[in-house]
Amino acid sequence: MPALYLRKIIKALCSTRLKPIFSATCGLEVILILYSSQKVEGIEKLYDECASKKPKLKSFTEYLRYLESNEIVVITEGKSKK
Repeated sequence: MPALYLRKIIKALCSTRLKPIFSATCGLEVILILYSSQKVEGIEKLYDECASKKPKLKSFTEYLRYLESNEIVVITEGKSKK
């Protein structure tokens, strides 16, 4: 019975506006990191914080842009420039 319930939850989440989150292997982890820290300075730092399997940095950046285009995250210019 719990497996059926879990499948229903996953199906519900994947059919909502949150579907883009689950389009990458590290998607849920990215959202949880952003939620817990509120702000992350730099895409590279966010990339390094992910412990799960993740795509190459270029694909990761494209994934974040995809989340931004779906209005799930907001990418802004950082305050510290190198």
